[in-house]
Amino acid sequence: ALMSEALAERKIPHTAWAMKDDKLRGDPDELAQKGQWHEPVFHLHGFTPRRLFMITDVRFVFSTSQYLTTYKGPRSRILEAVYDGFLANPVHIALYIGCSFADEAMNGLLREALAEYPGRYHYALLKWPRDRKGKEPDRSKIAAESAKYLEFGVRPVWFDDFAELPGLIRQLQCRAPRFVR
Repeated sequence: ALMSEALAERKIPHTAWAMKDDKLRGDPDELAQKGQWHEPVFHLHGFTPRRLFMITDVRFVFSTSQYLTTYKGPRSRILEAVYDGFLANPVHIALYIGCSFADEAMNGLLREALAEYPGRYHYALLKWPRDRKGKEPDRSKIAAESAKYLEFGVRPVWFDDFAELPGLIRQLQCRAPRFVR
């Protein structure tokens, strides 16, 4: 919900998307309900906003068995929407926030999209994995840490402290950003 909250703060219409029952469902904010345009925010692992919201039939993914149940078949509706609409759509770039990239199925989708559009990268805000002790890492260390993400089409934007995230998000200047969580 961090991205939805940041968009709401800036008064940008948005809709949170998640799987509910076996359907892809959207939860538009008040501005999105009044207008024709909104930013989509995809919650691949389930969606629980900070307001009262019925979550009885929302699919949450915390384990491999839940993943296999939720995303059964070749591709679930939410993964298909993300892949076709953003990952493999040359018009859109995704920004990952709070993503571990430990999900090999998602990384496979990113690899597939990179193979379809070589040289086109998405971005991720990632915490630098070690304490820098006040020193800037040299280029070779940055390149080595970044390599594992670049191989599936994601350019890391490194930060040191999670407290930096709200400021980093506020600094983003894009005309029509697309966010995937």
